Amino acid sequence: MREAVTDVDGVSGGAQGRLTMFRRPVRGWRAAAVTVTVAVAALGGLVGCAGDDSDGPTGRVVLFGSPEMLLVPAAGGRPERFGIGEREFWDLAFAPDGNRVAFIPARGIESDGITIMNLKEGQTTVIPNQPPQDQFGSYDMAWAPDGKSLAFVNGADVYVVSIDGTGLRRVGRGDSPSWALDGTRIVFSSGDNRGDNLDLAVVRADGTGLRVLGRGQHPDVSPSGEMVAYSTRTGIFVRALAGGESRLVVPNGFDPVWSPDGKFLAFTRYTECGHAACSGRVFVVPVEGGAPHAIGPTMGDPGGPRQWIR
Repeated sequence: MREAVTDVDGVSGGAQGRLTMFRRPVRGWRAAAVTVTVAVAALGGLVGCAGDDSDGPTGRVVLFGSPEMLLVPAAGGRPERFGIGEREFWDLAFAPDGNRVAFIPARGIESDGITIMNLKEGQTTVIPNQPPQDQFGSYDMAWAPDGKSLAFVNGADVYVVSIDGTGLRRVGRGDSPSWALDGTRIVFSSGDNRGDNLDLAVVRADGTGLRVLGRGQHPDVSPSGEMVAYSTRTGIFVRALAGGESRLVVPNGFDPVWSPDGKFLAFTRYTECGHAACSGRVFVVPVEGGAPHAIGPTMGDPGGPRQWIR
């Protein structure tokens, strides 16, 4: 299926252009590759935006969905499209410094693999020594806190590599890697990518010391490095990275990501399901609990939030 969209209701027109989406048979938000005609400088200018209400959520939630790829204000307001020139890509992750992105160019079945772009200069560099992309494309990229390495998934395995191409190593079988603050540990969904309740696993970045925290998927480590948020069929939970009891934050949601200040979680919730597909929205909720509020437009076949940037 292929569709083209020239305007999206409720989306800011500040980044003008044509958005084109097509699908391939992969999981969740990774099913969308998007081209957005927008200057790289415009994307860089969006990264540092934040709201003014210090008591409420600030920054922007990066959302991949059908057909938009959006920066959604966490406090509410008009989302903005974003992209990297006219490139099509399967996945994109902002570096901790906000000045770089890692992305996977979409070129049919094959790809050059993980590519780093400097948003200010527009220069791109393909990370050398990656796993081959001809059989399995990479996805689920996560930057290390120091911005020098990436965790990612290729096929059904989680890998780590430095952005200069050194130190490639497999650390486990699963997906959805998220780094601990100290940069020495990775939390991921451990398993064979089948089923709804995988194991939450913690492993050292060198692939040693694997331990299981419990059941769950799509983990995201808090900015403090002390907690991990994750989802199950029941809803969104948090628990200490060191271990212990889990706590339900909100029922009926999936794919949580932490706010940069560690006070809120963004997640996706289905709002309507038909015979063929579901639609849904992103919601924001205080970590300590409370009523979630919806942000951004209703989207068909929505994926979970990818990141929460300042």
